[in-house]
Amino acid sequence: MFSFRQKIFISYVFVFCIFIIPLFPLVSHWVHRIIIKGMENRASEIIAHIQDAPNKETLIKRLKDQKSNIFFRMGIISEESKVLYDSHVKRILGPKFHQNYVLDHPEVREAFDCGLGFHEAYSKILQQKFTYFAKSFGYQNKTYVLRTAFPQQYVDEMTRDFEIGFLVFATAILLLFSMITWIAMNHLTKPIQKIIQSARSYQMGGQQSFSEIDTSNLNPKDDFTKLALTLNSLSAKIRNHIHILTQERDEKEAILESLVEGVIAVDRTMCIAYANHMAIKFIGLNQLDLIGQKFSSLNQEKYLTLLRQCQEEENL
Repeated sequence: MFSFRQKIFISYVFVFCIFIIPLFPLVSHWVHRIIIKGMENRASEIIAHIQDAPNKETLIKRLKDQKSNIFFRMGIISEESKVLYDSHVKRILGPKFHQNYVLDHPEVREAFDCGLGFHEAYSKILQQKFTYFAKSFGYQNKTYVLRTAFPQQYVDEMTRDFEIGFLVFATAILLLFSMITWIAMNHLTKPIQKIIQSARSYQMGGQQSFSEIDTSNLNPKDDFTKLALTLNSLSAKIRNHIHILTQERDEKEAILESLVEGVIAVDRTMCIAYANHMAIKFIGLNQLDLIGQKFSSLNQEKYLTLLRQCQEEENL
């Protein structure tokens, strides 16, 4: 069985696991939302920078100027789904690329329909997975879409870093609260520890009675201290009661020992519980050999019969 403090710590670990496990999917969601929001903000900045270009050539040139410090990949798609510019495809395809190159992707269609589009897909051209974000904008009375891409491996790395950081932070919080709780429990259960120490000596036979619990350094308003004070009060009453019983026993033994008759007391099982000095002298055995023996072992059939009659009459 676990101690009270061990149960508290185990409860903390259990609650920690119940709390942490559902949060891992949320961490991944938060990372994706952060990335999307960052891509949206940068896309808005790019659009604001290129939207007032006097012609398409200037627009594409301004977009090229932003390529080195914005996204891994970006491009502009017209209403006819034609690619006016793509920062990477043109370099890879070379002469095969032209402005009539048709591009059809979910995020682009969503951007034309709703203004914003998001999708994760594998690029056959670049041979890796990307997180795509698209945003529509108006230019010269037409609608275009700025499409940006972020490598999925970076998203996964960020997600993993966030998860590890979150786990480390949560573990640190768990250890901190566990330490604080442990210290608080040590302080709050100090009266209990004193009660246990006082009871242990009595339990092990080191003391004949339950010793008084020291409450001088404890808060009298604390519930555990009140328990210790209550136990002290009960212990005092028990000690007083034991003292009275002991006095009565000693007085009875003194009276019985003063008699010139032999006196033997037996319990309900006919075992000898007491014999005064005169009885021991008559029988010829010492007290250690006599106490606890069956009365029948004395071979006193007459007295044994009387004792049995007494028991029967008492039962009647």
